[in-house]
Formats: sequence, structure tokens, C-alpha cells
Amino acid sequence: MEYTNCIFCSNHGNKIVIEGNGYSGRKCNKCRLIYILPRPNLVEIKNLYGHDKAHISIDTYLNLKYRIYKKLYAKRTLRIIKRYIKNNLMFEVRCGANFFLT
Repeated sequence: MEYTNCIFCSNHGNKIVIEGNGYSGRKCNKCRLIYILPRPNLVEIKNLYGHDKAHISIDTYLNLKYRIYKKLYAKRTLRIIKRYIKNNLMFEVRCGANFFLT
């Protein structure tokens, strides 16, 4: 695990806004980016995502029924984090089929 400052402005975020699975989402004091600490290293990332249990087939992922579920889950997530968003500005960095962005 790696402890680091904000990946955008290198400032320190001391306000924890979300926690789960041993990680905390900290809000940067300067630019307000929410970033994850501790940040997993490459070996830990491979361990998290390198098992068959963490993957589903692309057919399942893009299946209409699954897509509806993912959009509903994204709406729920947005309702939770909306209280931390000011001026309706949010920046999301991730991979996937853009369910959250949609």
C-alpha cells in the first residue's frame, strides 16, 4: 500500500468522505478531488482483479438486463455522493461501459 497526496495538485486531503474495504476516500483540501488511500501497488491491484471471481464475461456485462441494473446502481451511487459535489461539477476517472457517466 502507498500513502500519497492528491494526484492532481499534490496537496493533502485530511477529510475522509467515504470508507470501505480497508480504503478511505479523502477529499483534497485544495482542489476537492476525492482520492483513495492507501493506494494499492501493482501487485495488490493484480491480486484484487486477477482472479476469475472478479471478472464477468463481456456478454454478461453488456447484457440488457445487467445494463439496467448497472444504471440503477449508478443512480444510487450518485445520490449518495451528490452531497459532496458543489456547483454540479464532478470528474470521474475509470474504465468500463460508462454506466455511471450515462
